Amino acid sequence: MRAHITINADGITQPSVEPTPPDGGAHIKRDNKSFVVNLSANPTALALSVLIRSLRVVETTMELDGKGAFNRGNYTRSQLCIMLSQMALNRRESEFAPYFNSRIEILTGGLLDIDILPQNLLRLGQLSLGSLDAPTALLRVSEADIQNLVSIGQTMSMKLSFIARPENLIWPSQTPQLGETFEECLPRAAGEWLSTVFEAALAIRSPLYHHGLMKIDSLGRQPFQRLIYPLAPMHERSANHRV
Repeated sequence: MRAHITINADGITQPSVEPTPPDGGAHIKRDNKSFVVNLSANPTALALSVLIRSLRVVETTMELDGKGAFNRGNYTRSQLCIMLSQMALNRRESEFAPYFNSRIEILTGGLLDIDILPQNLLRLGQLSLGSLDAPTALLRVSEADIQNLVSIGQTMSMKLSFIARPENLIWPSQTPQLGETFEECLPRAAGEWLSTVFEAALAIRSPLYHHGLMKIDSLGRQPFQRLIYPLAPMHERSANHRV
């Protein structure tokens, strides 16, 4: 299997014969078992997000190269996607400063053992849902009686939307409407920031620990902790995936 595609700064994907990425974008080259991701000097957050989405279904070792690749080398899909996702998150937060400052990392047993998570997040992190289909996994989560739980789904066009949310939200102040896409129901800064993290979880297919500081209206910058748990079985359609 051979394929060469580019993703430009506006997130548009198209076939390419050029070996280098466009300015602000990325180039993907697949040649049989060889898979190379080449980043331009300064890829945009949108280009990185589209790149991460393109890597969701790839199960092979990937090489990262290019002027924008600060850690060149070979990686698994999850390793590469967490790096690219943090890059995209950094760019979003730089654009929307001083509203957000955060990091994402794959949830490990060590994080569950060091007593940094509140009980609701701890119960969610202790669930083992990776081998379950989405409906069964959602049932298990419901039975765990976790407060302040949010469920995110995808439209047929891969746009994120709220399936369930708590009744009383502190943030965002503009209450998201169920069934509407993020673009329709959220301010741009909140929608793009949240989308970056949820897209990361769907691509990595492992729970993520998201933590840092965020500006909540008149309260100023407040510390926060979240667990992002993807339900994205390989054998199910993307439209059935949940976070």
